[in-house]
Parts: sequence; C-alpha cells; structure tokens
Amino acid sequence: MKKFELLLPLTFFLLIIGMLVGHYMVVDRKVSDLENRALTAFNKEPTMQDIFTGEWSQHVEQYFVDQFPLRDWWIENYMKFQLTSGKMYINDQYHVAYNEGWITTKPVLEDYEQQINSFANEIKTLKEQLARNNIPFTYYSLPAKATYVHIYEPDYMPDDIGKERRKELHRLLDELEVDNVSVFDEMNYDGPLEDLYFKTDHHWNGIGAYFGYQAILKEISERLNEPLAALSISEENAYCLKNDFIGSWNRVVYKLVKSDEQVCYYEPENFFDRFTIYEGGVAVGKKIAVEDYFAPAKQLEATEEINYANSYSMDYGEIQILNDDYDSEKHIVVIKDSYFNAMQMYLASHFKQFTILDLRYLDKPLVEYIEQLNPDYVMLAYNDRNLELFIEIN
Repeated sequence: MKKFELLLPLTFFLLIIGMLVGHYMVVDRKVSDLENRALTAFNKEPTMQDIFTGEWSQHVEQYFVDQFPLRDWWIENYMKFQLTSGKMYINDQYHVAYNEGWITTKPVLEDYEQQINSFANEIKTLKEQLARNNIPFTYYSLPAKATYVHIYEPDYMPDDIGKERRKELHRLLDELEVDNVSVFDEMNYDGPLEDLYFKTDHHWNGIGAYFGYQAILKEISERLNEPLAALSISEENAYCLKNDFIGSWNRVVYKLVKSDEQVCYYEPENFFDRFTIYEGGVAVGKKIAVEDYFAPAKQLEATEEINYANSYSMDYGEIQILNDDYDSEKHIVVIKDSYFNAMQMYLASHFKQFTILDLRYLDKPLVEYIEQLNPDYVMLAYNDRNLELFIEIN
C-alpha cells in the first residue's frame, strides 16, 4: 500500500526532473515566429536587488514559460482544442470561422471617451506645433478590418463599437479645429467590404489599399490645390504571388486556418524605375534598392510562406522616397502605422519627395525634425483602431 502512496509524488518528482533536463537539452529560442515576439532569455547574473525584490523570480517564471520544451506543440494543440470545442474566442481574442478561412478579433466593447479625448488632444498639439512654421496638417483615419467587417460571426456575438468610436473622434477633431478625413467615408467603393481585407490578417489587401489611396489622393489634391489623377488599375497590370499567405492573426493561432488567398499588386509597367529610396535622411541615410524595400516577397521562391510585412514593406523609423517622374514638386511627410504600407508607393509616385515616419521606431524629436525637413504638407495616417501616437509631442 505504501508503494502506491509513493507513486504520485515520485511521478511528480520525475516529471519536474524531466522538464529540467528538457530545458537543459533544448537550445533556447530567441524569437517565436508564430507569436511574432521575442522570447525570454535566461538571466544568469541577477543582482541582489533583482533577487530581493522578486524581479528575478518573475523573470525565471517567464523564462520557463517561454522556453518550455515543445512549447509550440502544446500551444497549437490547446488552440485546436478550443476550436473543436466550439469556444467563441480563441485565446479570448480571436474568432475563427474555420470553414470560411476567416479570422476576426474580439469586438471592442469598453468605454472609449478618455482614450479618444487623449488622442484627439495629442493630434491637436501636433497640428498647433507644426503651424508655428506654417506647415499644413491633416489626420486621416484608415478603415480597420475589425471595425467594418463582421461576417461569419454568430448572432449572439456582441456588437463592436469601433464605428461609433471613429465617428466620435472625428467629431471631436472638428470641434478642436483639426483638419481630418475619415477615409472610409471618402472611398469610391460599393462592393462587399470583406473583399478589401485579407481573410486571416488584420490589414487590408491590395484592393483595399488602392481604394484608400484614391480617397487620400483626392483629399490631398484639394488641400494642395493641384489636380492629381490617381493611377488606374486593371487585370492587365495585376501581378499575384503564388506563395501561401500567412496572416498576422493566423500566425497567432498557429496557422490553424487554411486560406487560398493571394497577395496581388496593381502596378503600371516600369512603375518602380522612377524611385530612389533611403533609410534615414537623404544626405546621411542608407540607400535601399526598391525591390529590397517594397514587396521583397517577390524575390522568394513560390514554395516559401509570405506575410503582410514582406508583401509590402517592413516598418522603418524613417524612409525617404525620391521620385524622378512626379506630378507635383511638393514634399509630403507621412506619419503612419502599418496600414499605410500597402498604399505608400501609389502616393509616392505623385510627389517629388515623400517622407515616411513611423513613431514606433523614430529616435528623433518629431516636430523639430519635421521642421528641419521643411515639408509642404504633413499627414497622420493611422488605422482607426490605433489611438496612440507612441511618443510625446515636444
């Protein structure tokens, strides 16, 4: 009888020892491709302060979670269990319509007044500081997939308040006398909204980005008082990759959703021959080949998986695009998030100089640097779920 009483603690002890041996035998990973984040590396030299404050014990706990043997296998199977058990939200965040190959995110339900007020006042401050040098400014909200598309969702799923939040932000900006444009309201598109977005990613696709570009160019043209005609697209200048596209949300749910969607581009012949691109300032920046900056996925073998970033471009703190075949001599500065990446080359094709700033990676004081650039026009282009400027406005 005593032997059986010892069986449970002995099994538990062997399990713990087995996990420790597994941690020792398996090489730590630096990043998780599926989760798109860095994994915790073990800190072998904690300070006495780290130990006594408990920070090191929390670090060790996170290290074991991140570097757990066969971690991806365990998480993948847990997600499969959630999917087959009929759970509405995978990991309490994503709704998966498996048969339709579609993923969306959990609807926004919480009160948003404080967040919107803070963001609107940040934008107002940015506008006022640029006005010191008579630099015109406009905020453009880009239509996020999670705000507008709610197909394949059960009737009992709560309604998302994204549209109401967007309308309230633009109303408040009008009240604060900040020039602003709701791009969705200006898009000349009357087809199914789901056709504008990737099925398993949170971004819009090439079609969505094109109609967004049309709307933005029209608004810029009016503000600069220059007649700028949008590039036309057709099946004749369409180019689609054969690679499997893995969307951002599909990657998070361990690629459980199978989708046949493709990444397609709509580009006139010799479209990219006009551009010279620099990472950083023109005088001191690093020159980048156009094919290495925009759509590097085109250079991959058809058997390799692709994603939104390499289908369009990675996010850089600063990109300068010079154009030899421009319609306008104006210099445009865009403060953007990743939604802008799919339309950037369309807009850049109209202007002599096009500067793209991403505040998540820019290590320069924003307003001072824009004043040095001395642009003719500045625009803030964020998707309408993005209500944070990421840095303080100086």
